[in-house]
Amino acid sequence: MTRAILIGGPPNPNLHLLEGQLARCEGVRAVRFHVSALLERLREATQFRASVWQGVHAKASQWVDPAVRRLAPELAAALASGADVLVNAHVDNARHVELLADALPEAHFVFVAHAGRDDARAEHVGAIPATWTPFVEPWLRARDALGERGTTVQDEQLARDPSGTLAALCSSLGLRAAAEWVGPRPIEAAPSQRTLEALSASVAARRALEALGYPALDVSSALARDPALATLHARSLVDAGELERAAPLLERLARAPTPAIHTALALLRRRQGRHDEAVLGFLRAIQADANHVEAWTHLFAMTERDELRAVADFARQHPNVKVRSALARWLVARGLDAEAAEIVASVEHQGWQTR
Repeated sequence: MTRAILIGGPPNPNLHLLEGQLARCEGVRAVRFHVSALLERLREATQFRASVWQGVHAKASQWVDPAVRRLAPELAAALASGADVLVNAHVDNARHVELLADALPEAHFVFVAHAGRDDARAEHVGAIPATWTPFVEPWLRARDALGERGTTVQDEQLARDPSGTLAALCSSLGLRAAAEWVGPRPIEAAPSQRTLEALSASVAARRALEALGYPALDVSSALARDPALATLHARSLVDAGELERAAPLLERLARAPTPAIHTALALLRRRQGRHDEAVLGFLRAIQADANHVEAWTHLFAMTERDELRAVADFARQHPNVKVRSALARWLVARGLDAEAAEIVASVEHQGWQTR
């Protein structure tokens, strides 16, 4: 049986550099294929279509998940093209580690950890944790269960001593190591103060930093002077269920509301059981910025609210596929227009190739 080595972690160019070095070992082949995307699409798309045609209570996972488990090892063997070991690097190997660990019970996972990197996709401070936390939390949940199937590599150590780190990793993986690191060296990039503040202000990201052994910053003074950072912190408190701490902060921030503040306050109201106020809050966020996707997705997650039909037609034409997909799921949950739900979803399939 082909053995898979799956490298993942938060966005980092060193993932692919490490993949290339492992591919130099005897019997190892690197593949540029988005393995987790294929398996996730097969599972999610099939389950969604089952819910459209069989109803929201369809138990598609009872037959979809076993089918994915049967397919995954055959896929790995086909991609390896005769090699004993397949190595693949992709950020989603960390984000979907639980799915992959279940589908590929013989796979070994390598997590490349770092304390955040500046990411141009984070257009504002509130978006920074989303470029890091979703790739770290699944690993933290899975690593104990993985046991010897999981290895953490510190990015800083990889950059300082690439040959030594590679040799130690190959030894733990049972591979015959190359003599030394060859080619471009790993890139060491310390996060900016802004990135560290954002990760430290987020309750979930702060916990993840500390779980990986990285120190978080004291951001109390930064929260007092930066409304965007304070909004991020308040929203993370809501997500963590710390409603009593979040409420006074959000009520103060609401004196100068932004779409992000409207959305955070609406989520707070929903958690408090004040659903009418939650709907109004999401609608205020959308009124302030029709492209505030998060408000749309949380609004349509309120499947019990029949009055959302009034905004369904507008959402049906929205340019963002996430909004249309959220509407599709709301339509299905309400038992409305199954065919329209299928059309509205129109999920844009991303390529499975990693590069």
